[in-house]
Amino acid sequence: MKAQKTKMHLIKVDDRAYAILNAYQNKIVQDTKMKPTFSQLIYAVFELAIRDHQK
Repeated sequence: MKAQKTKMHLIKVDDRAYAILNAYQNKIVQDTKMKPTFSQLIYAVFELAIRDHQK
């Protein structure tokens, strides 16, 4: 119960980031017909950020 409460709090604090990830998830589903999990999506965002930073 406590973890769920914390999770909701995090989403409330940073709901813009949540909305952006949600939009990416929907776009990936439309473009590739794959349904990535939320954690896969976050991992992919970090991968892109790291790759972009290394250029």
